[in-house]
Amino acid sequence: MRFTLSEKERIRRLAARDGLSAKEAVLRLVERELAVSKFPKGSFLYGLDDIIGSAEGPGDLSTNPDYMDGFGEDVSRP
Repeated sequence: MRFTLSEKERIRRLAARDGLSAKEAVLRLVERELAVSKFPKGSFLYGLDDIIGSAEGPGDLSTNPDYMDGFGEDVSRP
């Protein structure tokens, strides 16, 4: 690949920031982009792979019996 001087400088700055070689910095970005692309661009989940499932709790909120308490009730009536 051929890069302009400006592009090379930006890659060098990124690599220096992360303590990597220029090649490692570029490859890390390529790998991250490939991992992110499990969901289509424009999808709500695009780019969230690293945090999906990172919180504790039930995998399905329907397992909480209190979840549906009051559902469908008219809250305007006392």
